[in-house]
Amino acid sequence: MLAGAVAASPAAVAAESAAQAARPTVAAVRIDVSEAPVIDADLSDPSWAKAAVLEDFLQRLPIPRGVPTERTVLRIMYDENNLYFAVYAYDSEPEQITVRSMSRDGPLFTGDSISITLDPGLTRRNAYNFEVGPSGGRGDSLVLNNSDELDEWDPIWAARARRVADGWVAEMAIPFRSLSYAEGQPDWGFDFSRNIRRKNEDIRWAHHNPAIDFNDVSQTGNLTGITNINQGNGLDLQIYGLTQIKRDWQIPGEDTGITGTAGANLFYKVTPALTATLTFNPDFSDAPLDARQINTTRFSLFFPETRDFFLQDAAAFEFGGENFGPNNGRPFVTRSIGLARGTPVSIVAGGKISGELAGLGIGAVGAYTSDTPTSRGQFLSALRLARPVLAVSRVGLILTHGDPTGVTENTVAGVDFQYRDSNLFGNSILRSDFYYERSFSSTRGHDDSFWRST
Repeated sequence: MLAGAVAASPAAVAAESAAQAARPTVAAVRIDVSEAPVIDADLSDPSWAKAAVLEDFLQRLPIPRGVPTERTVLRIMYDENNLYFAVYAYDSEPEQITVRSMSRDGPLFTGDSISITLDPGLTRRNAYNFEVGPSGGRGDSLVLNNSDELDEWDPIWAARARRVADGWVAEMAIPFRSLSYAEGQPDWGFDFSRNIRRKNEDIRWAHHNPAIDFNDVSQTGNLTGITNINQGNGLDLQIYGLTQIKRDWQIPGEDTGITGTAGANLFYKVTPALTATLTFNPDFSDAPLDARQINTTRFSLFFPETRDFFLQDAAAFEFGGENFGPNNGRPFVTRSIGLARGTPVSIVAGGKISGELAGLGIGAVGAYTSDTPTSRGQFLSALRLARPVLAVSRVGLILTHGDPTGVTENTVAGVDFQYRDSNLFGNSILRSDFYYERSFSSTRGHDDSFWRST
């Protein structure tokens, strides 16, 4: 089923071709590395005069496709290492600009902000989002399957912003090595938005339909001309360590106790779109703290993944579409690796390969965990394969093995089909998700789950 794409009907092909032709397009301007601007929110660098310029924005809210009440100018260019964006957000009442967050991944949406959406593989499903506010606060996230945003993703990129007499200015540099992209693919999915909070005004370049969710990237435009870019040697290494010293001075003759731990993550780009990852002794101490949650139900709380090893290409493992809104019935949750009934369990080592190869989405991960109070060390694994069909629809399978608690032997197998047609009903999108999965347990026998939604 996954050997090749399902052939689309002539009508579907014609509709998709018409939709592609209707998408706005901008060609990025290439500059030499020596012309790279300084990211300081000062647009006086000579290279910005060469950049592609966009000013033709429209409202998404409150008046769909209405003329914006404030002028916005976006400039785009790139060199072999980075993609650069400069935004001049004019404001007729600059003293009214709303600023409410300066923290990384803070609630920038509660104030004025601008955001860049990039879909390097033209998936029209998965994307990277970068957000900046007038205070210089930054946010970044992974958009998964046009439905979820993963804010825990924190790549390396630079941004600066400052208030000026007639508005505010932002400058951004996004390294290509921080992204996974299809090699030799010069066209990327792209959109830009500006939020003017005091007016509840959402300004967009390509996506103006308020009926479509904010994190739906199926309606993005095209950023073209990105060629001959440098991913570096494709190798990244993260090392962390922790040393603890303990001594009770009230106990005579007490020795000082010194303990420590260390771990590492290694990322290697096999191709720009396919990443091999190794991890040694990872734990939750090298990850951001979880958001505090209060449980008033009889169901378990769901906490998102925060460890870099598991966040890499998280979209490659997404399964089932929007059927798992309550996070119930998921065949694979990386957060459970390293935890056994709420108790941390050391991960000795793990490996993963994820991304895309020849149009096939690949996600394969395995991790060996140490002994728990109730079981010996075990190997946990998952395999996810998916392939685009019918333009932006997708068909795939998933296979997992292992029980993080170590109490049972468990295997789960599943298939899914996620259908999407953005051309059938004009401004509306027809979406239909289907999945079927079966669990094979050594203690509970076999169990089936399936779902279809439209």
